Amino acid sequence: MKDKILSYIDKGRFEEIVEYIIKDENLDHKGKLVLIILFNQAKNNFPNKKTIAKKTSLSIKEVNDTLKNLIKNNWCKKEVLKNPSQETACYLKLTASKEKDQTLCEQKGSKIAKKWSDIFGTQQLTPVNLEKFISFIDDGIQEEVIIEVMKLSSEKAEGNPVNYALNVLHNFLKRNILSWEDFREERSEKEEYERKVQENNRAKEERKKLHDIEELEEKGWN
Repeated sequence: MKDKILSYIDKGRFEEIVEYIIKDENLDHKGKLVLIILFNQAKNNFPNKKTIAKKTSLSIKEVNDTLKNLIKNNWCKKEVLKNPSQETACYLKLTASKEKDQTLCEQKGSKIAKKWSDIFGTQQLTPVNLEKFISFIDDGIQEEVIIEVMKLSSEKAEGNPVNYALNVLHNFLKRNILSWEDFREERSEKEEYERKVQENNRAKEERKKLHDIEELEEKGWN
């Protein structure tokens, strides 16, 4: 179990794990928050209850109750209640069954979560942001289109590329750009427009140069 959990973290799947936690309807917000912290610490020692309480703004009693609920829902082993000093991964049970892992891979938004760190770097994926991007899937935008918008935003946007991507996707909804074909058509039209703008700018620059030369010739500047 320990090796399996660590391999998941090593392969950069923390974002997917976060998404899977968020989608578990058997967990309340306290359980989800504690689990995210535990998986984030999976390579380190298991945090004591005071540390968990501080990071989550929960009381010690709430932490205890939450850990019990995580055990009940097959997310943790009962040893977590003893505050062991061993590695966290020994007490987490994400890969307890192939069925659960398969569900993780197939979940809506899993591709977004998996690509997040590659695209946005150190900008952390939060449950709120993930829900925002998944909402566009619910509205009909293909996940591949959303990922491509994320990539373009990270390359071109100044300031906050995540907010820039969300604004682009809102614009896509208004213009009914939903499928990959819609997206490619929009990109082609934009590239053609930008090409014409560049041509017009070059033509204006050439006319300006010619005008300047004619003015100098009229003034006798040969």
